[in-house]
Amino acid sequence: MIRLQRYTLVETLIALTIIALIASVVAINAKKAVRKERFQSEVAEFVDTLRTAQDLMLIAGADVHVKIKEDKGEKAIKYWIETDTPLVKAFDPLIKKIKFLKTIHHVAYKGSQEGLIDLKFLSNGSMMSSGNIQLSSIIQNDSSSILIANIMLNGRPNPIFSTERLLSKDLDLMNKDATLIQMTSQEILMIQNESSR
Repeated sequence: MIRLQRYTLVETLIALTIIALIASVVAINAKKAVRKERFQSEVAEFVDTLRTAQDLMLIAGADVHVKIKEDKGEKAIKYWIETDTPLVKAFDPLIKKIKFLKTIHHVAYKGSQEGLIDLKFLSNGSMMSSGNIQLSSIIQNDSSSILIANIMLNGRPNPIFSTERLLSKDLDLMNKDATLIQMTSQEILMIQNESSR
């Protein structure tokens, strides 16, 4: 004869409470992971834009500017590439595209003026912006975890990369060097050769 074990209402409530706690912890960690992934993706795109500007300066011989400005209508920070002289039409997708930072809420650079940051890549590398660009995910109502990435410009043609870290409430620092995808010099030369044919 098989005896069925019965559970009391209290035991069932305890089990449901434990399951709910585990689910909430998993949901919070998943939200943080998604936010961090979006932040890293935006940093990678921004670094890629800086690398493209440097490559255009060196290969196309153009004076290039990367401009960064807050867009209050989009509630984001927009950035784009400008050149002082027109380039071949094959470069238009690189130059005329405006990109937005939506997870990154603050960009700091020493030479910024009235909300506009102008990073310069001029005269085939003889004049370039130098210093630290800091990207952060600061939100006024959420200071529990702030994501920060630093990009160092050396003032001369050099590999551009970012260093990212997460600041949590107890000020633990997690440093992580990120190697990000860039448009190579060969790809820009290939675009230039195709347009000259």
